[in-house]
Amino acid sequence: MKVIITGATGFVGRNLAERFVKDGFHVVGVGRSPAAGDVLLEQGVVFRKADIRDAPQILEAFSAAHCVIHCAGKSGPWGRYRDFYHTNVIGTRNVVAACRHHNIEKLIFFPRPVSTIQAKVVIIFPRTTPFQNDRHPITDEAN
Repeated sequence: MKVIITGATGFVGRNLAERFVKDGFHVVGVGRSPAAGDVLLEQGVVFRKADIRDAPQILEAFSAAHCVIHCAGKSGPWGRYRDFYHTNVIGTRNVVAACRHHNIEKLIFFPRPVSTIQAKVVIIFPRTTPFQNDRHPITDEAN
């Protein structure tokens, strides 16, 4: 099963990517750092260099997959509003657009402030998918 992880060169994304590879998933890691991408390659992750703020890059980095786990984003206690907005809002729009373009039906989103403050995850399902809390959000297997 193929999973694409944005922000794979960051702390959360990298650890998720490594774990999913160990669990037998085909993982495509998307991130900005070629050096961190080289480390991911050593772990068995396919690395694609792309910045979520750049719609054409993300469109090209994505391909058909079962699920996207969106971990990329800007967090921190300070910074310019436009930097947060371009990364977290525009970047997320680009990720959603790439999912739609490639017919990827599942998107798991780690919002930036949430991932650094508390352990909550937002799972976004397509409008046609009924919510089934007894199913695994990625594999659809019964829990």
